[in-house]
Amino acid sequence: MNSKYRSTMLAALLPILLVAGCATAPGQSTAPTVPSARYVALGSSFAAGPGVTVSADNPATRCTRSKDNYAHQLARLRQLDLVDVSCGGATTAHLLGPWKELAPQLDALTPDTALVTITIGGK
Repeated sequence: MNSKYRSTMLAALLPILLVAGCATAPGQSTAPTVPSARYVALGSSFAAGPGVTVSADNPATRCTRSKDNYAHQLARLRQLDLVDVSCGGATTAHLLGPWKELAPQLDALTPDTALVTITIGGK
């Protein structure tokens, strides 16, 4: 995926995700309920959930994703096909660009992706 396309995709996705998140009342979800829908989780350690129960990475990776991070819990609840590319230490730059051996996180998106969450940039 070229960088111009990634930038355009991110620019298009962010307002939609922000509006969708703001429009949801507490206790409700806008997540698709179709079992096996593709769900891609992007983000930093806030999304990866290092140290929250056990590791989801087998074999272990430096991203330290947890089996009980938000993405895994949502995927179990909604029976979604999770692609979790969140990574401890990632920054917003890693959404668009590679990080050592890791591809840009946006590369995980495909035309059949039904849900995307982005949790990145916290302090």
